[in-house]
Amino acid sequence: MPRLNPEQRRQMVKVIRQGMAKKDAARAFRVSRTTVWRWCQRTKHRGRESFRDLPRKPKGKITKKVEATIVAIRTAFGWGTARIRQALVNLPKFMRRVLGVCVQGVRLSRTATNGVLKRFRLNGYGREENA
Repeated sequence: MPRLNPEQRRQMVKVIRQGMAKKDAARAFRVSRTTVWRWCQRTKHRGRESFRDLPRKPKGKITKKVEATIVAIRTAFGWGTARIRQALVNLPKFMRRVLGVCVQGVRLSRTATNGVLKRFRLNGYGREENA
């Protein structure tokens, strides 16, 4: 199914407001009924700006500095995701001195913290190699 440009979206909502069934509009514009429903909902809540494309890529929340802090805390203290998460919010001064690079006041979920540890292969227990 092709993506509609803003003018086509505006036209689609216009014909629906004039009385065309959403199912028929979906067939005419070659999009799914779900797409038609979503565009109608967006116009109710946002008005004219709703026809513009939204960014497809999610905003990156975890910066390189935060990643470095997570890795430093894990390697220095061996803490798990819950403690690392708490440390990112408020780490005592003497621990900040030990780490060097440290970001404070950042709130991340345990899943996000674990994702960083996975990228650096620091999550889970150490594995013993078989001889």
